[in-house]
Amino acid sequence: MKNYKVLVLTLSFGSGHVRASEAIINRLKKAVPQNINLELEYIDVIPKSWPIFRALYVWPYYAMLKYAPSLWDKFFENRVRKAHKNTAPEWAFRLGCSRVFRAIDKFKPDLIVATEVGACEIGRMVKRKRPEMRLAGIVTDYEGEPIWACPEVDWFSVSLPEVSMQLVGWGATADRIDVCGIPVDEQFVNPATLVEREQIIRDFGLRDDKPIVVLMTGGMGFTRMDKAVEELLNWDGDAQLVAITGMDSKMKRRLDELKSSSRCKLTVLGWCNRVHDLLRIADLLVTKPGGMTITEALVAGIPIIAFDPLPGAEVKHCEYLVNNGAGLSARGYEEVAGMVERALEDKILLQNMKAHAYMLAKPQATAQIVDRLFQLLESPVMSLRSDKSDIDRVGMAAQAFAPPK
Repeated sequence: MKNYKVLVLTLSFGSGHVRASEAIINRLKKAVPQNINLELEYIDVIPKSWPIFRALYVWPYYAMLKYAPSLWDKFFENRVRKAHKNTAPEWAFRLGCSRVFRAIDKFKPDLIVATEVGACEIGRMVKRKRPEMRLAGIVTDYEGEPIWACPEVDWFSVSLPEVSMQLVGWGATADRIDVCGIPVDEQFVNPATLVEREQIIRDFGLRDDKPIVVLMTGGMGFTRMDKAVEELLNWDGDAQLVAITGMDSKMKRRLDELKSSSRCKLTVLGWCNRVHDLLRIADLLVTKPGGMTITEALVAGIPIIAFDPLPGAEVKHCEYLVNNGAGLSARGYEEVAGMVERALEDKILLQNMKAHAYMLAKPQATAQIVDRLFQLLESPVMSLRSDKSDIDRVGMAAQAFAPPK
């Protein structure tokens, strides 16, 4: 019996990185080979960091996104253009996250699985002291970032070949990258049966004879969902609206006020642990286009209307959805109602978007990632199975994605 210790490491900027981590952890527990004894730990760095670290590293990021998104846009573009290798100096991580480093030293993992770029930075610092440890980077967006592309990472999972090309252009080794997709919980994968659909509809007090539109704010909020809902309430259509506000209590209160005067069916939910059920019965999803949210929707086969994207990767996510026919992109909340009306009234458009969503989906991503992680534990990374044609294609195209000199 072989004994291995695996640490899944993330920073909970929003809920997407956490959900990706949970999907990997759940699959790791289910897929342990019979000859392996697996010890598994999970660390979210942010709650374990010192307040000074959160004040200087976490809160400025939130503040820029909420109050000065154009500033974050310039900051992110500069980081990509100049191919920055750090989100913060290493000393800031070592001091601000000293409890995390102590926990890692105590656990002594054989493998760290980083599901967020800052977690990758911490992982590579650990690996420099323990070179025998393996480090995996799980990119959970449809856009790369140069900070991922460090030599300490033994293996990457990415969403698209284009992201592979970006990482190679920034210095990553092509044969250490697999295009597995973004990991999602298996609950999103299987379509609801007729019996399940009827039960879900009953549980949420919905009707089976009217379209269901789910609206989501994203893990960090920062959307004008109340304005979008207000526009939809002024629409003459008979769609049922299910708004999920997550941890945003202020938004929930505003929507509850709108609900009291609404002319159509509006259900307002706060934190919801049954998003997978709602996506499996919905006709349409209106959402901030976070990487994890749109991946879950694609796997569930739900057409997407994206609005209020954050600068950086989420803008690319909108382009990805629109260019591949799986969704529409609203330039502001004012356009949301018109797009919902268009999608629900044009059955051909709706079916085409649904078909393209299924075509883009990678429902086996989590299983493939976990298979590679077990290979990584037992084998040198260069022996991992890779498609040579993919590697050659990545190498040939890498120069196009290389940062300007």
